[in-house]
Amino acid sequence: MDTVMGLTTLLIRRHRRKLMFLAIGGTLYCLNAGLQYWLTERLLINPAWTNVYVTVFLYILQFVLNAIFTWGDRTATFVQNLKRVGKYIPIKIVVWGINTAVDLFLLSLGLHYQLANAIAVLMIMVVNYFVFDRIIFTK
Repeated sequence: MDTVMGLTTLLIRRHRRKLMFLAIGGTLYCLNAGLQYWLTERLLINPAWTNVYVTVFLYILQFVLNAIFTWGDRTATFVQNLKRVGKYIPIKIVVWGINTAVDLFLLSLGLHYQLANAIAVLMIMVVNYFVFDRIIFTK
């Protein structure tokens, strides 16, 4: 039992950043699904538009949460943080364009908006991690 706990602790320490990124991403995905459901099913807003509204809100939240929790050890001055935001915005516009194109394509095939969104998010998740780690939150 001690060996299992030791290995678990080692894996958590070694992959803490990735695990935190996944936890934040998973939480935001659940929030995404809930908000999209509420906007689409309750307020009867077109799923393509709910994707836009929710994505803007969650991209802001994603940046803040990852800056604090995932890459919080890479401290930065106010100016450096502004530069991070300056890198984040154009990159996320490109990512958003790809994500939206995939989402709209899947919706046009008749997929349920939640399934279309899940597929689009999964496709871009790995790219997001490396963009955050190597470009935005550099040391």
